[in-house]
Amino acid sequence: MSCQATLELTHKLKVKPRGYGHIAIKVPDVNVACKRFEELIVEFAKTPDGGRMKGFAFIKDPDGYWIEIFDADTVTK
Repeated sequence: MSCQATLELTHKLKVKPRGYGHIAIKVPDVNVACKRFEELIVEFAKTPDGGRMKGFAFIKDPDGYWIEIFDADTVTK
């Protein structure tokens, strides 16, 4: 995770096929990024504080695919 940019593609065989699963984007601060997404009126599938797992989010692209937003510091620890 030390690269300038990281793109993670996932494929889950046990789930109903929805294309590639989701992509993930590493950001310096997930809460700051999500505040910006809120300002841009991006639809969330999961907020950083939503659900049982905290500290990352899922937004939806215009086609409904999920994009995971995660914090660079917490994911590498």
